[in-house]
Amino acid sequence: MAKKNKAKFKTQQKMVDTIDKKFLKSLKVRNGLIDKSSSNNRDEITSLDLLMSELIRKRARLTLGGYNYIHHEMWE
Repeated sequence: MAKKNKAKFKTQQKMVDTIDKKFLKSLKVRNGLIDKSSSNNRDEITSLDLLMSELIRKRARLTLGGYNYIHHEMWE
């Protein structure tokens, strides 16, 4: 397993994996809303942005490298 995907403790690894899955699912939904019409879905897009920022923060706390090993998709 790559260092960037590794939790500080073995008991936290399932949480890191779940955060990654939830983030990628939310990103897909957000990108779909943007493609449709960003002006009509602004509130939902903002809500997803807030959720994704919290997921990034939680993931950084759980992983060995913190913010240094965030997925490329999370930076964009």
